[in-house]
Amino acid sequence: MKILVNEKSIDFTLENESKLGDVIRNLEKWIAQSDNVIRSVRVNNRDLNLDNFNNDVNNNESNMKIEEIKTVEIVTSNKIDLAFDAMSTIDEFRNNILRIFETGIEEIIKRNDEVLEGIGLIIEALQLSLKILNINAEVVINSRNERLENILGELNKIKKEYERKYLDEKAVESISSVMNRMDEYIVKIYKWGIVKNYPKLKLDTTGEIPFIAEILKDIFSVCKDTEKKFEDIGTNIQVGEDLKAYQGIYSLVGIINEIIDLFKVIKGEIYINDKDLLENFGIEGIFGKITKYLKEVEESFYNEDLITIADVIEYELKPLFKKLTESIKEIGNFIEIN
Repeated sequence: MKILVNEKSIDFTLENESKLGDVIRNLEKWIAQSDNVIRSVRVNNRDLNLDNFNNDVNNNESNMKIEEIKTVEIVTSNKIDLAFDAMSTIDEFRNNILRIFETGIEEIIKRNDEVLEGIGLIIEALQLSLKILNINAEVVINSRNERLENILGELNKIKKEYERKYLDEKAVESISSVMNRMDEYIVKIYKWGIVKNYPKLKLDTTGEIPFIAEILKDIFSVCKDTEKKFEDIGTNIQVGEDLKAYQGIYSLVGIINEIIDLFKVIKGEIYINDKDLLENFGIEGIFGKITKYLKEVEESFYNEDLITIADVIEYELKPLFKKLTESIKEIGNFIEIN
């Protein structure tokens, strides 16, 4: 079996691999170590559909025996380049949808499937970019503090609702509204991507992380808006809405983890010259306490102890989160001034 990665032959020693699926998965792990991803695969001069390959455990190609494989040709891309490429396609799909909408409702109905397919491709491109760049959609906001997570929800709802019926004026209005707001989100994903992946990008700058002051302002706005989640979680636990409570906690944990990841980059790149400055603002101590209480919440989850969860969230995490929010504002102001 001959394996080529970007047209270069590599040595691949078989261990416990017995079929093509095993080989591809191990190659994928090896390629990921250099921050690359597989973009395309050809096996025995035939293109492999990676979507079907990864999603279908009974896929015949995945189960191809080792002795049947003569050549595997793989093309890779840098993760970040792939994410930015995906974002550039969003604009193409968006503009195509808006052009169709300019033709009138009769033409829109004729091209119903094309519009829905475009929406689906936009959703996929957004999710791919967020996944590769390691960004939580809940922290990406526009100038009106609308979260990208909600925009994705709107698009999915429209796509699902109109899969079995033709688009109408109401749908066109809703879709147009989302499409016209998309530009700002694409720019914000780009900025978040630069900040979150700054150490890997190795940008030639003066030592300052681009867009960091803007991102900190966004995080502050998200935190202020998120404070209401604490009340919602407590209320849902009290009235027996366990699922809503769990969803709220999951969302809250995701936002907190995003903040922690962000400050790892800031500290790791020593954007703030004084290494102790984060501690002076109280961030490090707050993170330590929050992590401790999140573990307590996790343990209570397993024990289905909603009473303990409610107490920890209300009396421990909620006041800590408020302190964190104020510290983020102070650090953002400091960076902006300096």
